Amino acid sequence: MDNQEERLEATRRVAAKLNFWRTLVGYIIGIVFMWTIAIVTNGGWWPLWVMIGWGIALAWMAYAAFIPKPTSAERQRMIDDELRKMGK
Repeated sequence: MDNQEERLEATRRVAAKLNFWRTLVGYIIGIVFMWTIAIVTNGGWWPLWVMIGWGIALAWMAYAAFIPKPTSAERQRMIDDELRKMGK
């Protein structure tokens, strides 16, 4: 990977991490707001379903933002390893 590709990848990773943190803050504010409405109106446990659905989406965003993806060189090495295991 050359310097320009590395910079582009770093920029993409930083953007994904910042997007995750912004979404997490929105999640916390939204969930607190929904639970407040449910408690004040004696509306039951419906915010729990929103928490689960939104939480799954947030977990997926965290995975995409913080788990490093293999580079093209690493991916090629993995392919070469598989070919070697196959006897090719």
